[in-house]
Amino acid sequence: MAPNGGTVDAFGLDPADRAQRTALRRRLGYLRQNPGSYPHFAAFDLVDYVAILKELTDRERRHGRGRTGDLA
Repeated sequence: MAPNGGTVDAFGLDPADRAQRTALRRRLGYLRQNPGSYPHFAAFDLVDYVAILKELTDRERRHGRGRTGDLA
């Protein structure tokens, strides 16, 4: 949902700004409330999903078919 007013600041970053939002997401962790993985996900699918949440959107690079090196 888009905000209808106000501002947010997290770790000194503005999540409304795409570059700052990406930096913010890369600093945040992800922990499900209930233990276990998603039943329909293989291990690779879960890691890929979390990478997408961190805005690593280049599929070729995420899957190791793109350039080698740091994905961040």
